Amino acid sequence: MANLVRNYLLLCFIGTACTICQGQSGWPTPRFRLLVIDKTTGEKDDIFSFLEKNVPRPEENNCIATWGVFYFRVTVKGKIDSLFHEGTLRNTVTRQIIKNIYATQSHWEIPKGTRAVDKLWFVYPYFDLGYSHRFYNKCSEGDKLLQRNMIELAENIGKICAYSGIKGTYFMHPSITGAEYIDKTIGEKDDLFSFLKKNIPGSEENSCRATWGVFYFRVTGKGKIDTLYHEETLREEVTSQIIKNIYVSGKHWKIPKDTRATDKLWFVYPYFDLGCKSYLGSDCPEAEKLVQKNVMELAESMKKICFYTETKGAYFIPPSMTGAEYHKE
Repeated sequence: MANLVRNYLLLCFIGTACTICQGQSGWPTPRFRLLVIDKTTGEKDDIFSFLEKNVPRPEENNCIATWGVFYFRVTVKGKIDSLFHEGTLRNTVTRQIIKNIYATQSHWEIPKGTRAVDKLWFVYPYFDLGYSHRFYNKCSEGDKLLQRNMIELAENIGKICAYSGIKGTYFMHPSITGAEYIDKTIGEKDDLFSFLKKNIPGSEENSCRATWGVFYFRVTGKGKIDTLYHEETLREEVTSQIIKNIYVSGKHWKIPKDTRATDKLWFVYPYFDLGCKSYLGSDCPEAEKLVQKNVMELAESMKKICFYTETKGAYFIPPSMTGAEYHKE
């Protein structure tokens, strides 16, 4: 697997740099493992289950979907020496998750031979989707629209997490456009990131409607796209152009000489269209403003997740999702 990943790091457009986030290998058992024995059942708790413990459930009759992303670093001595978070979760939820993160400090299993300077970052997304599902509640249209977007985005973040660990996927920096948003991502001319953005229609004029998509595609050892699927709320013309760009990329892959014909690599490409107007000071409907604000902030968090997994070797913990009668398959 290591050789496959190393070889595919060269799968870029000729003469340009890759603007991608490398999926971590070995997930879901990071180098520093949490080892906790549940006193009630005698079973071992994994980090995912431990961080969810005693987190308050959604408030009854509360329709607002909220979210948070927690970034924390574990030292060789099993201590948490850095922790920060972002999002819209209730204070009681945020406090309990932070308490759980610090409670891991006496339970880390550190491999022998780990250097005193070694540290490991973790990223943990959490979604509180509100008390009941939009199909059955009497919430405002804005709250229902927000809940729908948060459920679907949460599921895609979970899918990205699974792909990055199991299939050695590369998680690309999200593209974000519209709402006077300035994308500060730096890419060289015609790198993969820039190429996939080409000729995509701009945001609809006088619209605050935020839409998004996540595109999953696989490149073969011959530089062909053999699998592509997507999940999105984007306009049809935006989706069609991105798909066209993905297939056109099949003419431009630089494949290392020792790559086998059977070798394949997955890529994940998130795209956010935030609408033409910003929610700040616009005359757009309140429902659209609410969704735009949350989608914009979550898109920024996805960029940060990409950055931490790419540059700091962070381990991406599967997102927790609770509320709205949500049941994981």
